[in-house]
Amino acid sequence: LSTVAILTELQGKLEKEEDEPKVCKVCGDKATGYHFNAMTCEGCKGFFRRAMKGPCKFRCPFQNNCVITKSNRRQCQSCRLQKCLSTGMLKELIMSDEAVEKRRMLIQRKRMAEEPSVLSQEQAAIIQELLDAHKKTFDTTFSGFIKFRPPDCDERISSQLSLESYKKDKADNPVECHPSHCYTACIPGHYEEAEPGNSKGKARFTNLPHIADLSTYMIQQIIKYAKVLRFFRSLNIENQISLLKGATFEIVQMRFNMLFNEETGIWECGSLKYCLSDALRGEYHRLKSVLKAIHQHTNREH
Repeated sequence: LSTVAILTELQGKLEKEEDEPKVCKVCGDKATGYHFNAMTCEGCKGFFRRAMKGPCKFRCPFQNNCVITKSNRRQCQSCRLQKCLSTGMLKELIMSDEAVEKRRMLIQRKRMAEEPSVLSQEQAAIIQELLDAHKKTFDTTFSGFIKFRPPDCDERISSQLSLESYKKDKADNPVECHPSHCYTACIPGHYEEAEPGNSKGKARFTNLPHIADLSTYMIQQIIKYAKVLRFFRSLNIENQISLLKGATFEIVQMRFNMLFNEETGIWECGSLKYCLSDALRGEYHRLKSVLKAIHQHTNREH
């Protein structure tokens, strides 16, 4: 039989299922529905799947005519398998382990989507504590960022583009961002012209000290954020340091990206603003020193 014919026949049987007595055709136990084209119980369904997927061959210790019942169905696997096949169970309808797992996950997701998500009082309190700590320690205006090495400025590239020209250039060049696109009183990136004879002809990024100071300021805020949380304070010093080492830089990245203006393509940190070229043209591998600073500052705080 073709797969289409099998499925058509199975659909017809399912439509008649309510009118039939739900008795396993293999062992006589209470059936749970059609499995692999036959009305069976869960036990015989699982046995048939395992028998068809397993490499072992069954042999009847008697005369290959054992009567399979609910009480003795485990005594002769060979005759039980033959009974499964004689009732119409088909190996072709057995799903792979991957397909079964995928189906199980889909059912679980559908059930979770249908059921309303209700937080317990403890969960709601934890979320509120996290939000309050975030608002308390995230300086979105960067008003406290005052003691830092200033960004390098170059009058040659300090002309500012209008928003309309930025959007037009962004459409023409969706990946590259020119330094002069940054809407700032002092352009945060200084790009020196390549030296004569330099075959690469690339600009050199000289703003790393300022970026390091900016990262340090944000790291200090993350440490304050962690210390506000009562669960964090309940940990011993070693675990606190491990958590900060493992998550601080990622939280800094998330907070920094919360300041990104999608319309202008600018990270707006109060009066300081940064464009994409500050990272793309900045020899990003040199920012490993920032990661080292995170490690040293975390140890110093504790």
